[in-house]
Amino acid sequence: MQKLIKNLQLIDNDGWLEVASAEEFEQSAQPLVPFKLLDELGSDLLATKDYGILFEVSDDYEALIAAISTQPLVVFEFEKFADGRPFTFARELREYHQYKGDIRASGDFMPDQAAFLYRCGFSSLQCRTEQDAQTALAVKDIVSVNYQADMEQAEPLFRRR
Repeated sequence: MQKLIKNLQLIDNDGWLEVASAEEFEQSAQPLVPFKLLDELGSDLLATKDYGILFEVSDDYEALIAAISTQPLVVFEFEKFADGRPFTFARELREYHQYKGDIRASGDFMPDQAAFLYRCGFSSLQCRTEQDAQTALAVKDIVSVNYQADMEQAEPLFRRR
């Protein structure tokens, strides 16, 4: 069973439910909508409630930027652990587009990448197993000082001295 790390706490579920149709969207209190389904649902239906967006790396990133301005959650699906595009997407959303909502990592990422995920702007991690979640929590602060600037520390180390 997947485990969620949110605000550095391990929780079972935060209420977001992935939907696959307009009917499921209407029935869900906190729908998580695949990006490819947004056009099919239409702006009138989407305007009825807050929803999260499930984004795959093959989706149109520029269109995502326009779609998430007020949405409380965007989930980046890691299709392969070696694909670093979600790291870049999260960093750009936080740094260049000032996105304030929850950015979640899901899919095939490695729990020992947790520190890097947070440094890039992710705020929650959907881990595949409880063991992965425990590992992700344990390694989050394994490196206490980073030389480069990131989303957690705006200035590089040489400027902090």
